[in-house]
Amino acid sequence: MLRQALPALLMTSALLWLAPGAIVGAPAPGEEIAVPRGSPPTLSTARLTKEGHLVVQNLVAVARHEERTVERVVDGKRVLEKVTVLVTSYVPVERQMKAEGLTAYYAGGKKVDPKTLPALLAKRQIVALTSEDAPADPVYLKALKDTTLVLVLPTSRPGPAPVPRLVPPVPKGPIQADKKSPR
Repeated sequence: MLRQALPALLMTSALLWLAPGAIVGAPAPGEEIAVPRGSPPTLSTARLTKEGHLVVQNLVAVARHEERTVERVVDGKRVLEKVTVLVTSYVPVERQMKAEGLTAYYAGGKKVDPKTLPALLAKRQIVALTSEDAPADPVYLKALKDTTLVLVLPTSRPGPAPVPRLVPPVPKGPIQADKKSPR
């Protein structure tokens, strides 16, 4: 189990250690905050390959049912009982896409020269992802350091990977109708 969870744990711990380098924090005392419009940008890690592809890695929450044995006390006796619990784990998902049409700016508002982008993303960096059809509201960007890269994906590209839907477990035996429930 640890072997399966290790990549997610490493990614989570890396983001927890590196994210303070990208996040500034609360506004100044007395500063009024406007209500943001639209969805917030997605914090991810990204790099550009030598072939010109953008590689983005996100953590995706995956929910699954797991059977566990618990010890309960029934009528003063210890009894082992099997229960099904819902467990959420985080799986790193890496996507690679062409970098054509990719633009970038710093969270502080300064545009990034497209010629410098390969050098800036030669190594994996924490970035904020947004798209042309859903630009990041400046209210969200105030929480980031002015030097955090905001990558704007062309609208023809999908956004961050959707969270997988929960698939219920298949019953082991035949399903019996509850006689007490009305039809």
